[in-house]
Amino acid sequence: MKELPRARVALVLCQSRDNVAAFFDADRPPFAVLCDETRDVARAYGVHQLLGFDAFNIARPATFVIDRTAVVRFVFVASHQFENPDDDAVEHAALSWAAQGP
Repeated sequence: MKELPRARVALVLCQSRDNVAAFFDADRPPFAVLCDETRDVARAYGVHQLLGFDAFNIARPATFVIDRTAVVRFVFVASHQFENPDDDAVEHAALSWAAQGP
């Protein structure tokens, strides 16, 4: 994937801080990792899944591209735990608004 100008990445996990800290203890990612222990953020973004064939009380994998003015430019919500968005679609969404400047 190309380097995105002025882009910031954050990972939101519906896990306890202790579990997240233990998972990333040895290999921390180069972006913010946030914990949604109460799943309030997952519910607000419509990705919380109480029951499913492959999960119980978790957030479905999701990707959001949100611009500087808090406009959501891209949304992907997986239908199951192993589905991911198309990298080119995420890149296009991020580059299209990032190229517009500050």
